[in-house]
This record gives sequence, structure tokens and C-alpha cells, in this order.
Amino acid sequence: MLICVWEIILYHYAEWIEYHYKQHLKPKYGQKLPPGVVLLDSATLSQALTGKHWAQIWATYSLIDPAYSDGSTFQFWVDVGNGHCFLIPSLLFSFCITFDGAEESSIFCWNNIVSPRTQGLIVCVFQYIMMHGTFLYYASYIYSKKWVGVSLGGKLFVTIANILWVVFPAIAIVAAYHAVHDNSWKVLRE
Repeated sequence: MLICVWEIILYHYAEWIEYHYKQHLKPKYGQKLPPGVVLLDSATLSQALTGKHWAQIWATYSLIDPAYSDGSTFQFWVDVGNGHCFLIPSLLFSFCITFDGAEESSIFCWNNIVSPRTQGLIVCVFQYIMMHGTFLYYASYIYSKKWVGVSLGGKLFVTIANILWVVFPAIAIVAAYHAVHDNSWKVLRE
């Protein structure tokens, strides 16, 4: 869900991300990631609750893939699309697997309206779409040679991040298969 929020921020702060990347980060770091990570930056609570604070993630990531500072690219739009389309399903999935079988589940999610079997089908589809987008993104990154000139650390970061975007959806698809088979999310509790 947090990634979805960041992807929505990518859309809403696109101009700021492009400006910050081109004017501040690229001249200073070129195609290398800066030593700190925005997640570890010191920020007040009021700063951390702003979109601009989190938009720094995309401006920084643009050092190793400038497509994220360009609102006309596939990479930009696949993530913006994921954020806008998958925030609510991610939220529902989180609640459904948390409260599956609990009496209070009807308050928090749709288990009494939509069976875990149907939820599993929905989860399988949206996880497959995210995995598919990851394959397309990574293939585009390699094919368009966005990796040329990027530091080894940057290349490793992109590769590991994309591996995670395949592994975790694959795990969710396996769990969804079991939800369809058992009409329950109990596989996540075993």
C-alpha cells in the first residue's frame, strides 16, 4: 500500500521530481545514487507527511533511470497506473487476510460478501498484472540501455528491486491459489 501511495505521489509531483532531478541531483551525482537514502533522511513529522518528502524517492531513482523524471515514458505510467489502480485492492487484500474467519471481519472487510475463493481470484489477477508490469519495465530498462553509465550499485539496486517485484507477487499468487482451493486464507497462518 505504501508503494501505491508513492506511485500516486509520482504522478502528483511529476514536475517537481523532474526539476529536482535535473537541477539538484543530476549535476551533483550523475548516474550514481547518493550516499543516503531518502527513507533514512532526518525529517520532522510534518515533513514526513508531505508528498514532496516522498517525491524525493523518485527524483533520486531518476539518477539510475531518468524515465521517472519524464511523464511521457512507459516506466512513469506503469507505476502511476499501479498506484492508482491497486491501492484499494491492496488495502482490501490486507484486511481480508488479516481478518479472514474472524467474527469482526464483516466490520473491516468484505469476507461476508465476497468469499475468500473470489478474493483469491482477484488477488491472483492483480498480482499477475503487477508482475507483468515488472517484466515489461525491466525489459524496457535493459533494451533501451538505461543502465549504460549507471554505477554498479545503481544497477544492482534496479535488479534487486525488480526481483522483489517478481518474488512477492509470486508468493501472493501461490497464497491466492490456496485461497481459491480452500476458500480460506488459512495458508498464510500455517
